[in-house]
Parts: sequence; C-alpha cells; structure tokens
Amino acid sequence: MQRYIADYAWILIIAGICVYNELVDLYKSEEAKNIMRKLLGVMTIYIVFVNLFSGIVSEKSYMMQNSTNEYYKLKYTIDFWE
Repeated sequence: MQRYIADYAWILIIAGICVYNELVDLYKSEEAKNIMRKLLGVMTIYIVFVNLFSGIVSEKSYMMQNSTNEYYKLKYTIDFWE
C-alpha cells in the first residue's frame, strides 16, 4: 500500500506547497501570515504523528492481537474518518 501512495504523493505535496504559498501571499497583514505559519506547524506535527503511528494500526499488528481495546482507541483516534 505504501508503495502505491508514494507514486502520487509527490504531486499532492507540490500542490499543497503551491496552495500554501498563494494563501500566505494573499494575506497582507502579518497577523494572518503568523496564523498561517502556526497552522502549517500544527498540520505538520499531526502528519508526522499519523505517519509514525500508522504502522501500529495495521491489521496484522502485535498491538491488535495483544491489546485490543487500546488498539481500537488508537485506531479511531488516528483514522477518525472511519
């Protein structure tokens, strides 16, 4: 699965960078630009968190077999859209 995500992820990253730069350029005030920078930081930390712990939430993981309740709590925290 990770292999297929890497096939198109770079396109989405470039698109996200372009959109972010356009939004920062659109805002004139420094306060709005600071909010955008903070929002980018929060989103980056969230993405790193999800990527680090996504291996824990795999269907064949050690955590699912030995600690089912904690597995599902973490799974639905990370995969909140399911």
